[in-house]
Amino acid sequence: MTIISSFKPMLLSNNEFNITVLDYTLMFKSKKRDGVRIEVTNQGLWGRSLKRIPNEKLQEWFKPVYEDLPDGVILEAEVYSHGLLCGDIAGICGNKKQTKTIPENMKLYIFGIYDAEKTFEERIKCIEATKHF
Repeated sequence: MTIISSFKPMLLSNNEFNITVLDYTLMFKSKKRDGVRIEVTNQGLWGRSLKRIPNEKLQEWFKPVYEDLPDGVILEAEVYSHGLLCGDIAGICGNKKQTKTIPENMKLYIFGIYDAEKTFEERIKCIEATKHF
């Protein structure tokens, strides 16, 4: 069994929280962009349903991000290109025939990491180290 088959993506909780008593000292926020949410492993890019992103050009475009990831590490990320609508980005991601051009400003914004062997603080440092992608 591969790590991706046993992984469950982060989902919004249905629980109600009293925000006046939450401890925010170890919480981080990230800017929400109108892109396509994906999971990234050393085997490539995966959609939220954990099916491989079919556009091989896009897989190759972001290969420098994932090719050296250790086994068992999963990045939570968003594919985004300023000026494109989310539906257009989703169309590029799902384009099996690879007829759509990947914009030069197509980026991968990493906002989370799963690594069972690292603490929260260590995972945050790993994300900060990827800012150049």
